[in-house]
Amino acid sequence: MREEYYAMFRRNFPFTVREEATARRILSDPADTVLEKREDGKLEGVLVLHKNNVVMLAVNEESRGKGIGSALLSEAEKLVKAAGYDEITVGVGEDYLTPGVPTGKMVFKENLRSVKIYPGMDDNAAHFFEKRGYYHAEEDANIFDMRLDWEDYVIPPIQIGESLNGVHYRFAGSDDLEAITACTDDAKPPFTKYYQNEYLYTSEDQHVLLAEAEGKVVGVLMVEEGSEEEGLPRAAHRDHDGHARHRLPQRARHEECLPRLHLFRPR
Repeated sequence: MREEYYAMFRRNFPFTVREEATARRILSDPADTVLEKREDGKLEGVLVLHKNNVVMLAVNEESRGKGIGSALLSEAEKLVKAAGYDEITVGVGEDYLTPGVPTGKMVFKENLRSVKIYPGMDDNAAHFFEKRGYYHAEEDANIFDMRLDWEDYVIPPIQIGESLNGVHYRFAGSDDLEAITACTDDAKPPFTKYYQNEYLYTSEDQHVLLAEAEGKVVGVLMVEEGSEEEGLPRAAHRDHDGHARHRLPQRARHEECLPRLHLFRPR
C-alpha cells in the first residue's frame, strides 16, 4: 500500500522537490494515520495524517469533484479534534512532503526578483482548503520551494570552516543552540522553533550552517547534504549593528520560486 501512496504523491504533486528516499520515508512513518478512498479496489484518494498535520491529501485527477477530498479531510479533522489538538495544519510540523499548499499567488507582497511560477500551477488546492475554513498561517511571509539552475551558479570563494570579510562560517553543534535562538528571535521569531530540533545537530546529512561576526551568530541556515532539497533551508540573518531583518541567501534570489501556503484551521 505504501507504494500506492508514493505513486499518488508523484502523480499529484509534480512541482514538489523531494528525493524518492525522502518521500518514501515520510510516507512510511508507522505513527501516521492513513485514510483511503477506493473504488473497485483502486486507490482514488488518500490522506496521510501525522499527529495534527496533514502530510498529504491527494485525489486522482479523474476522481476530483466527487467529494472524496472533502470526505477525507472531514474525517481527519474529527480525528485531530478527538485527539485533543487545538488546530489542524497542512504542510507543516515535524516533517512534510510540501512546504504548505501549492499555490500560484503571493499572499504577502514582497520585493523579490525573478519570481517564476511554474507553468500549469494554479490555486485550486489553496481554494479547496480556504473555502473549508483554512487560512494562511505563516504570519507575514510567503513560503517558497526553490530550484537553482546550476549552469548559472558561481561557487563562492570560501569553504565551510573559513572566514570571508570578517564573517566565519561553520556547522553548528548542540552547544550553539542558545546563540542560534538569539539570532532567530532577533531576525525572525517564527523560525526559532525549527532550529530547536535536536536532530539538526546530531544528523549526518542535515546541519545548521552558522555565520559568526564579532563573537555573535549573525546568520543561520538549515541545509541538507546529498539531496535535491534546496528548498528546505530557512535562513535568518541580522545586521552586525543588531538591526533585525529576514532575507534569502544571495544565491536564492535568482532561483525559481514556487509560493506555498502554510494553512491551519482552529478547532
